[in-house]
Amino acid sequence: MARHARIVFLCLSLALILALQFTAQADQTGNLIINPGAEPGSTAGWFDSLGNGYDVISSLTHSGAFSFWGGVTGPTGALTNEIRQDVDVSPYSSIIDAGAMSADFESWGRSNEASGVADNGSVIVEYRAGESVLASYSSGDFRPTNEWVQVVDARAVPIGTRTIRVRLLARRSVGASTDAGQDDILLKLDSPMLDVPSLRQPFSLGAARPNPSRAASKIDVTLEQPMRVELAVFDVRGRLIRSLSAGRHEAGRFSVGWDGLDSDERSAAPGLYFYAGRIGDLSVSRRVVIVR
Repeated sequence: MARHARIVFLCLSLALILALQFTAQADQTGNLIINPGAEPGSTAGWFDSLGNGYDVISSLTHSGAFSFWGGVTGPTGALTNEIRQDVDVSPYSSIIDAGAMSADFESWGRSNEASGVADNGSVIVEYRAGESVLASYSSGDFRPTNEWVQVVDARAVPIGTRTIRVRLLARRSVGASTDAGQDDILLKLDSPMLDVPSLRQPFSLGAARPNPSRAASKIDVTLEQPMRVELAVFDVRGRLIRSLSAGRHEAGRFSVGWDGLDSDERSAAPGLYFYAGRIGDLSVSRRVVIVR
């Protein structure tokens, strides 16, 4: 009977892990860009890095009431206008450094020049560690000209990334204004290691701490009423690593620790693991990363 219960626990926990991994493919972080479409009627949230100005426009938009527009009148001749936004991704550093984070970027851009020779624009995304650029994406000049075109980039976030810089550029070779712009900018992060908010349940698991961990970690368990709870640690393939607790607990909060060892008292290999708790047929899990 005990062996059958362990098998059922394993299957339920594996199903939950897989469900979390598939769910995590959705917009886990939402859009990380502040003021992604100039809808306040300004470039609020963006920094004019070159000091040449950047404007917004209401007559040429992809969606909404405004778009970004580099058409700031200035000295005649070649000129580049740029605004940028630095997105702090350091709260996700443990996931990034585990090589388990991806980024999805989308934007719309256009030039208002029939030929596209005199004026054009682009978007550049830089994955940065301090002043070092670890990887980058460039849309190149928006083509075809004189209509909105979409640019898309998806990639793994390089290990060590702490800031993602998004740069909007508009360039001209002649004249006194730069007729190029951008709209509907989207940057989101995805990972199976991002926790999914849970609905209110008869019990809940807090975040593992510390996370990542070099060995021991612990997790808080909260019960709405006295009940029997089974707790264990599994790897990403759903294999049972170590049983932690199986018994009745009083209502309230208590902590359960894992010493980083498997059932044979050997140190678990570095990687992603799951604290899993089960009450009847209800399972909940939280993630922990072991580093050495």
